[in-house]
Amino acid sequence: MIAAKSSLIHKYKDSHSVLCLFMRDFKYLIRLTEFGLEKAVTIYIGNLSFQATEEDITEVFVEYGGVKRVTLPTDRETGKKRGFAFVELENESDEDSAIQELDGAEWMGREIRLNKARPREPRQGGSFSRSKAE
Repeated sequence: MIAAKSSLIHKYKDSHSVLCLFMRDFKYLIRLTEFGLEKAVTIYIGNLSFQATEEDITEVFVEYGGVKRVTLPTDRETGKKRGFAFVELENESDEDSAIQELDGAEWMGREIRLNKARPREPRQGGSFSRSKAE
């Protein structure tokens, strides 16, 4: 599937819709549903313990269904975990069940927050602007 996405990105690399992909924190999840690829079912987990590992998270979520992928973003400069994660499940009913049962639960000493992951909002360019000489 990754190869198919990669070739699709290469094919449509100049398309504005492909430029809107978000890959910074969730670099392996590529949202290309408009091109007919499968939609990932993803949960955002906030207020996560910094000691939590991908294995810990998988162990909790496998009770709700098939876990495809767990991503623990890290700080670019320090390499330390950022206190949140993404879990990709196999189907939406598993996602809804996990969110309903685990949102607000205490886990590893912290009250975790769960909700459906949303794509990143497109960022505006910096404050630099060009003015045309008239």
